[in-house]
Amino acid sequence: MVESRSMNRPTWIKIFLISTCSAVFATGACSDSTAPRPAPDTSIITYTYSVINTFPHQANTFTQGLVFVDSVFVEGTGIFRDPSTLRRVDVETGDLLQIREMPEARFFGEGVAVWGDTI
Repeated sequence: MVESRSMNRPTWIKIFLISTCSAVFATGACSDSTAPRPAPDTSIITYTYSVINTFPHQANTFTQGLVFVDSVFVEGTGIFRDPSTLRRVDVETGDLLQIREMPEARFFGEGVAVWGDTI
């Protein structure tokens, strides 16, 4: 009698990822790179940007929403298993002016909206 062994889930995931990546690379390697490409569509508008200023920010926060109101940032932050926060931040210094935590870490705050005098 032959004993049957099954692979654990991480092994199957590795095999699947390796197979998928191999197939994608093989397909790309076989494409005809000498085929002429169509001319770019000049009717599409391309925008660029320039950084004109930077502001300090706490590196351990994960911004989930950001609004500029009354010369301060209203920022919503959140990270898995930590309490989400809603905070008012001084733009120039990055100092916290006010902070409110979600009542329970199991709730996750994402996004910020301001409507009149309500956040």
